[in-house]
Amino acid sequence: MWLLINLCLLTVVLIFHSVYRFLPDKLQKRAWIKISAIGSVSIILVFDIYKNTQEYRGQIYADISKDGTILKGKNFPWKIIKMNNDGNIIYVISERYGDASDVSIISEKTNEIYNGGDGIVIKFKCPEEEISNFRIKIKN
Repeated sequence: MWLLINLCLLTVVLIFHSVYRFLPDKLQKRAWIKISAIGSVSIILVFDIYKNTQEYRGQIYADISKDGTILKGKNFPWKIIKMNNDGNIIYVISERYGDASDVSIISEKTNEIYNGGDGIVIKFKCPEEEISNFRIKIKN
């Protein structure tokens, strides 16, 4: 819904700017023509600021150290459990169930994310020495 309103207001502004220079001087000096363009831009700006603020407040992430401790996080209530399984290092977001595709990892090393019995599993495909701190982000 907001996207449709945003597009309509943006169209009004673009039409105003493309037609404004071709208007006679009398019409260019009319206040309501200028106010309508400025009002449309102001509405777009206010709603975009509101939307971005809401998205920021709803972010869920955690910075995880190599040993599995949470260094910093926002809206992240789960514990991280580190395990070594046949030479693969595995981190489990304990008791976090749901779609594993909502979870993303920001790391230099390749990893695999899937649902496990205890929660969402993050499996690194490299030796433990190569793993550095990483960030877990969860979509709302």
